[in-house]
Amino acid sequence: MSEGITILIKSWYGSLPRKGLVFLGVLTFGAVAFFFSGSIDLIPKAYFRLYDPIALGNVSDGNVSEKNSKWETNATDADDDHWSDNRTYDSSINAQCKRSPFMFCSAEQKGDEAHPFHVGLLRRPAWMPEKIDFSRCKYSNCEFHGTNINEETDFVVLYVVGIDDSYSPPKRWPHQLYGAFTMESPPHTRASFLKHSPSVWNYAINVTITYRTDADIFTPYGRLRFQPTPHKDRPNCYDIARNKTRTAAWFVSNCRTPSKRDKYVKEMQKYIDVDIFGGCGQPCSRNGTDCFAELPREYKFYLSFENSLCTDYITEKFFKLFAPSMHIIPVVRGGAKYEKYFPKNTFINAANFTSAKELALYLKTLAGDLNAYSKLLEHKDMFKTLNDIENSVGCQVCALLNTKKDFRKIYDMKAWMGDGHCFEPRDLPSG
Repeated sequence: MSEGITILIKSWYGSLPRKGLVFLGVLTFGAVAFFFSGSIDLIPKAYFRLYDPIALGNVSDGNVSEKNSKWETNATDADDDHWSDNRTYDSSINAQCKRSPFMFCSAEQKGDEAHPFHVGLLRRPAWMPEKIDFSRCKYSNCEFHGTNINEETDFVVLYVVGIDDSYSPPKRWPHQLYGAFTMESPPHTRASFLKHSPSVWNYAINVTITYRTDADIFTPYGRLRFQPTPHKDRPNCYDIARNKTRTAAWFVSNCRTPSKRDKYVKEMQKYIDVDIFGGCGQPCSRNGTDCFAELPREYKFYLSFENSLCTDYITEKFFKLFAPSMHIIPVVRGGAKYEKYFPKNTFINAANFTSAKELALYLKTLAGDLNAYSKLLEHKDMFKTLNDIENSVGCQVCALLNTKKDFRKIYDMKAWMGDGHCFEPRDLPSG
C-alpha cells in the first residue's frame, strides 16, 4: 500500500508547477499522517499536557488519604514522581496541591446571592473589627446587625472566651443558629461550659467556629499555598545559610504555659544557643525595625512552640515564617499533626525527638551542615503564607448560610472542646 501511495505522489508532483510543490507537500504529509494515525504516534503525548505552574485541586476535609498527602509531579513523560529529599524544584514542575485544611488549593465560583441573611455578634473581643464586612466574600448577601439580635437575625456569632453562666443566652427564635467562636486553646478559653456540664451554654450552641479542622467553620491562624519562586529569581540558599551567625531564636510574652515550653527551651540552651526575645526574654529594639522580620539574617531556626499542646492548635507565628524572604526554618512543638497537614522538609517537629537534648543536638548538627540546611530553605521557599479573605469568620458564616440552609446541630461544648483534646508534655525530664 505504501508503495502505491509513493507512486501516486510522484505522479502528482510531476504534473504540477514547481511553485505548488511545497504547499502540496505539506498537504500530502498531513494526509499520510492522518491515514496512519491509528498505529503511529506522530506527536509525543507530552506535548498535549497543560503545563500550568500548579495543578490545583479542592481542599478536602481533615481525612487525608496517603496518596493525597504527597506532592506529585509530572516533570517528565514517566509515571508521577514524588518529591524526594535530594530533588530541587524548577519553574516547569507541575504539582498537585496537598489536600489539607491548612493548604489553599483553588478558589470556588461565586454562589447565588439572591436572599439576604442577617448576622449578629455578641461579646466582641477588642481585637476584632466592630463590623463584619461581607463585601469581598464569595457570598456577599449577608448583612451585619451587630448586637441587635431580633427575629430577623439568622446567625449569631458568640465569642466564648471567658464566658460564664452569668451571661445567659438572649431570647432566640427557632430558625436562628448560634456559633461559638474562639481562637484560644481550651486552657485559655476559660468558659464555664468547659468547667462543668450543667452550663446554660451547653446545648445552646449549633455551630463551632474554631481553629480545629473538625469545626463547622474552620478558622485557622493562617494557611499556606504552593508558590515556588521562578527559577531565575530563586535566592542562593547556600549563601544565605553561610551568612547566618546564630542558631535559634524565640519570641515569647506568655512565660508560664500548660505546654511548659519555657522549661523545654531552658533544657535546649544547655546544648545550643537559643536567644529569647519579648516579655520573657531580652527586649528587641533595633532602630524601630520589625525584629521578627530581621530574624532570618542571623538565625537558622525559629522556635514555634505553642502555649498549649492541643488538637490542631497552631498559632500565627508558624504561618508568618512562610512570608516572602523569611529564610528561616521553623521548629514546631504543639498538639497538631504537622506531618499530616504540611509539606515535608519545611519544618522540624519536636515530637520526633524524645527530649529537648536530642532535638538540640540535631539542630546543632544540621546548623553545621550548610548543604543540608540550605536544602531545607530551598524546599520551604516553595510555600508562602496566604492572606485569604475567604477564610475569615464573616465570609465562612455567610457561606454556611448559603450552602447549608437546613443545618441543625446541638453541641455539648464540654465534650466537644474540653474532653481529651489537650495533653501534658511528655518530653521533659522528670522532677
